[in-house]
Amino acid sequence: MSIGRSGLALAAAASLLLALGAWTTQDAAKKPAPAQELPKSSRAEHMAAFAKAFPSLKTPLSEAITIAEKARNGKAHGADVELGKDGKLTIEVRLLVGDKFEEVYVDHETKAVTVAEKGKGHDDDDEEGEEHEEHEKR
Repeated sequence: MSIGRSGLALAAAASLLLALGAWTTQDAAKKPAPAQELPKSSRAEHMAAFAKAFPSLKTPLSEAITIAEKARNGKAHGADVELGKDGKLTIEVRLLVGDKFEEVYVDHETKAVTVAEKGKGHDDDDEEGEEHEEHEKR
C-alpha cells in the first residue's frame, strides 16, 4: 500500500500537532495559578458585590476614557471598572501618552483624573493584586 507524499506529510503534521498538544497541556498543568485568581467562593462574593455597586456608577466607562484621554493628551488602549476592598468603584484607564504607557484613575463622582504611581499600574508588569492594593490604600 502506497501512501504518497501528501498523505505522508499530512500524517507527519497530525503527529506533530498531537505531540505539541500533549506538551502544552503538560506545560500548562505545571504552571502555578496566577496570584490574582480568587477561590471560587471569594470570586462569586466579589462579583455579587460588584453587581450590587455597579448601578451607582455615576460616570460611564466611555466618558471616563474620553476624560482621561483629554486630561493626559493620550490615547486609551484599555479600561476597567473595579470594586475596591473598601466597596467603592474605581475606573482605571490605560493610556499611551507619547511613547510611554500610563495608568490613570478617573473618579466616577468628581471626574478627577489621578495618575497611578510609577511601578503600580498594569503596564509596569506588577502582579495585578499588588497594584490594586496600592490604589485602594490611597
